[in-house]
Amino acid sequence: MRALPFLYIIFFIPLVVWGQNSPSIRGSVMDEEADQPVSYANVSVYQAGEEAPITGTFTDLEGNFVIDNLNYGTYDLVIEFVGYERYAMENLQLSAENGNISVGSLPLSKSSLELDEVVVQGKKVTQPVETTLEGLTIRPEQNLSNVGGSVLDILKNTPSISVGQDGGVTIRGSGSTNVLINGRNSALSEGLAQIPASAIESIDIVNNPNAKYDAQGTGGVINIKLKQGDESTMGTHGRAEMTLGSRYRLNGSLNLNHQNENFNVFGGYNYRRSPSIGNASSERFILGENPRRIVQDRDIERSDNSHTINYGLDYYFPKSELSYEGVFETENESDTEVTYSRIYDRNNELTVDNIRNNEETEENYTFDNSLIYTRKFDQKDREFSASVSHSYRDNLETQNTLTRPTEVEETYMPLRQRAATDERRHVVTARADYVHPLTNGKLEAGYKTTFRRLDNDYQFENFVDETSSWMVNTDVSNRFLYQEQVHALYGIYSHSFDQVDIALGTRLEQTLVDTRLYNTGEENDQRYLNPFPSVQVLYRLAGDQSLKFTYSRRIDRPGSWHLNPFPDIADSLNIRTGNPDLQPEFIQSLEFGHKAAFAGSDLTTTAFYRRTNNKVDWILTVDDNGVSYRMPDNLLSGTDYGLELIGTSTLASWWDINGSVSLFRSIIDGSNLNQSYTNASFAWNAKLVSDIALPWDLSFQTTANYESPEVEAQGKDYARYFVDMNFQKGLFGGNGSVSLSLRDVFNTFNFGGEANTDDFRSTFLYKRDTRRAYVSLEYSF
Repeated sequence: MRALPFLYIIFFIPLVVWGQNSPSIRGSVMDEEADQPVSYANVSVYQAGEEAPITGTFTDLEGNFVIDNLNYGTYDLVIEFVGYERYAMENLQLSAENGNISVGSLPLSKSSLELDEVVVQGKKVTQPVETTLEGLTIRPEQNLSNVGGSVLDILKNTPSISVGQDGGVTIRGSGSTNVLINGRNSALSEGLAQIPASAIESIDIVNNPNAKYDAQGTGGVINIKLKQGDESTMGTHGRAEMTLGSRYRLNGSLNLNHQNENFNVFGGYNYRRSPSIGNASSERFILGENPRRIVQDRDIERSDNSHTINYGLDYYFPKSELSYEGVFETENESDTEVTYSRIYDRNNELTVDNIRNNEETEENYTFDNSLIYTRKFDQKDREFSASVSHSYRDNLETQNTLTRPTEVEETYMPLRQRAATDERRHVVTARADYVHPLTNGKLEAGYKTTFRRLDNDYQFENFVDETSSWMVNTDVSNRFLYQEQVHALYGIYSHSFDQVDIALGTRLEQTLVDTRLYNTGEENDQRYLNPFPSVQVLYRLAGDQSLKFTYSRRIDRPGSWHLNPFPDIADSLNIRTGNPDLQPEFIQSLEFGHKAAFAGSDLTTTAFYRRTNNKVDWILTVDDNGVSYRMPDNLLSGTDYGLELIGTSTLASWWDINGSVSLFRSIIDGSNLNQSYTNASFAWNAKLVSDIALPWDLSFQTTANYESPEVEAQGKDYARYFVDMNFQKGLFGGNGSVSLSLRDVFNTFNFGGEANTDDFRSTFLYKRDTRRAYVSLEYSF
């Protein structure tokens, strides 16, 4: 099983083909309406009158293409791209007198139904992952394994990305990313597991962002774009989807929009119910003078219901556009955990044997509002834009626990505890951006300010048997206030030479952070001003190949979850707390990449290096009673470097594949905390999507994922792997489809790891009901 994804991968890595001498056909492709170049359009060459192409290529970033190494003869040229009508030019003559033909600028017009697919010889080629100059663009609807899932399911199937047990997202081994919703900071990013995949239009992954983006995030930027309807043509458009899964999982969505010459109005509703069960086990050996062994088993049951509504309006003026976008989300979640704990002494005799029942409920809602203004000018590519947004999230969580021995007498009074958390989160942003074109270049500048406020009121109570009443535990209860301001200025200068594009930028950010613990009166403030330069270079090679180099300096400020010192009491033997003294990480990031695109295939290869100072990692300590405490702390540094390959290929008229392989080495230095907190290892992951066209408008899709073990400061995470299988049939003349999705077919996906220090050794394993089945019906109109 571990080798299965690797065996798949070798089928999609194409050969790099270097452009040769003439005869040749060259030209460029432009969007007829927007008068902008169309990058990565599919250009195919046919012998005149034949149905199968003999060669082809893709347009580069400026829409240009060159097809070399042709023989003399008569050819047909065909241009195809997502969302555009097919363009054909027939009977091009290549002869000794006319061996190099320039067809000039070829206009592409928008298609009546815009689909993120390319048509090759009558077959739709799925492109769930597209490589760009900045990183990746993900189209969730192109991967059937996302049916009925959430944003986390989409990211789990995305190259470079891993999703952890707690929903944490890592890019190339980095657990810190800047998650945006529709290009803006939003409290919705705190609950990605509640955003249904059916509400997502696309996701952009920016591995090494330039100065225009916030400097926040070690791993880069994840921009989640919600659906806003079909804006390709005038009129009313809609899409409805209903998904039913095992364990009575349910997902339903409806998206509508209406567009005319003056405005576009859109709205969407998504409902998601996702119950699940799971189990966890752990074993911890306490070393030293009083050795013990602690064994725990846990049964978990979860019920989750969420409603998401997004809506908006775009109003068009002669040279400007005013837009409003809003999102409302509400969620209700209930969790039940039963933990069986046993403690054995040095003679392996059982000294403690108890059961702990934990009941949790969570109710929250999020409300986002954004106003965006864009101004165009007579001068091409000159633009001014400004926006203001506010995001509010209210979360109320209750927790009730009851602890008793496994075998009890009738008169035994169990230990009862309860907690309540009332958390309110505000995010306000305002920004202005200006682009001024220059001769063979442009100048970009802008300002952004971000205000964050989190108010977390936590109350912990013990039940007193003598008085049959609840008493507040003032040693644990507290109120935590986190306030952050980030004020930023940036400037980018770009210039295009014959074969080279270069962009130099700098971002200056002033950060002000204030925290307060109300019970103790403890306050913590941080003030720092930092520059964040960026460099981007693109070099176009012969044929359809290019080289790129990027550099950026970044920062990762600790979030409220890392700073909040309130303990999690779900398990009295394993307690998690935050660290209000945590300092930000500072990152230096470099990438060097090569992209080759040709008929039927493309391959992007990227070498990357990342150095992180003040690296944050979770540190586990164990007290004399065997209770473990997990808290984040700053290590000295972390270094990651490696190689990533992402490719797509049409192996046959009925078979497409796309996939990725990431190989990297991680070095962790935590010697500032403990000399033993140093670790290093090699890790890799591979992902593959295979799409096979069957008769009767059927398709069969297989998704395979493998993630090797990765190191932490005190141990490592175990390998994770799974295979999904999906079937889809087109309906209603291509306007709809029915799908069957089988997740984790071999039931192999789980989370596990180990930690080893001079004081203890521990292992854990967590398994959810990941083997699932979904049936989905969708219709577009």
